[in-house]
Amino acid sequence: MDRDKALTLLRIHKPVPAHRLGVVDMALFRGSVLSEISADRPVDLVMNKALRPELRPYVEKKAVHVY
Repeated sequence: MDRDKALTLLRIHKPVPAHRLGVVDMALFRGSVLSEISADRPVDLVMNKALRPELRPYVEKKAVHVY
């Protein structure tokens, strides 16, 4: 799946994680940003407040915000 399709699907289905988990902001990072999205590859989920300070600048620079 390419990055644009993944972004579109995540935006369409935004109400699900928003309602069930209280997600208000979502971004793709790492392989997903590089168009390497695959159903058989895991994705990393992390809450913004849980990012380690030493990783935050790198993650924020590379992240593509979904919503």
